[in-house]
Amino acid sequence: MSSGRRLTTFVSLLALLAAAPHALAQPEAAPDPPPPVGEPAPAAASPAQPTPPAAETQPQPPPPAPEPAPPPPEPASPAGPEAAEPPPEPPPPYEPPVPPREDGGGTSMRPDISVRIDPFNWLLEGRLGVELEASRKFISVEIVPIFLVNSQPPYLNLSGGFPDVLEQESNGLGPLAAASLGVGFWISGEPFDGTVLKAIYEHSGYTYRTEDEFGDIDEVTHTGRRLFGFLGGQRRFPRDGVFTIAGGIGLGWEFNQQSRCFVGGQPSSDCRNDDLLIALDTSKNEVVDLNGSLHPAYLMGRISLGVVF
Repeated sequence: MSSGRRLTTFVSLLALLAAAPHALAQPEAAPDPPPPVGEPAPAAASPAQPTPPAAETQPQPPPPAPEPAPPPPEPASPAGPEAAEPPPEPPPPYEPPVPPREDGGGTSMRPDISVRIDPFNWLLEGRLGVELEASRKFISVEIVPIFLVNSQPPYLNLSGGFPDVLEQESNGLGPLAAASLGVGFWISGEPFDGTVLKAIYEHSGYTYRTEDEFGDIDEVTHTGRRLFGFLGGQRRFPRDGVFTIAGGIGLGWEFNQQSRCFVGGQPSSDCRNDDLLIALDTSKNEVVDLNGSLHPAYLMGRISLGVVF
């Protein structure tokens, strides 16, 4: 028994000598095993050690800006093709202006022109007026040469009752006895198809002569200078056609107021009134006044036919 104990003691010493280096190295203690589930972990005893200094606070980055809220959804349009708005119409295609043409077609700068004759005064007074008028927008300008075509017209018969004695002659260039210049303002409608207000100046020269089977009796020459205000109208037919009829009436004033009378059987301009007398017989007993009944005011009447182009 004693030898067995000795052997056991010897083996124990050898084991202690082998474990001595590991004991001197003081290895870290193994962590305690986690507590079982469902049981609180035991509080670890904190050793009394000094509190370490607090770490410096690092600046935190600013929080990201919030994203903008999405726009509210558009209200749903009613279902069906009729509720949808039609697409906008495309603009009309551009058409360049038509340049003026020399032949008068298209857009032309040429004014409208009207040519007319006045048969009313031709038959009544023996004076044929040829009316030449051009218009632009609402203004027109006219020139009217007046030709003497009848030396013994009906109006002389109405004045004195001696058409076989009294005659009229042109005191101008051949049969051209008078001419007028007028400016018209078309106050309604269109030029040559509406109502017009005109200012007309007329210059005339006539010679009145009386004669019988024995020769000349008397002679008077008169130069007229008259200014008229004229209200007229004009129509084209068919509508916008080339044929036209125009007419109107005017009131004027005579600026060259001549007077002539007989004193002791001799003509004189020193008269008590504004008569322009011409003798119808050699004795100067029968006379007639060449001035109108409203002298120095005069009426003008026109009825003319023509074309527009």
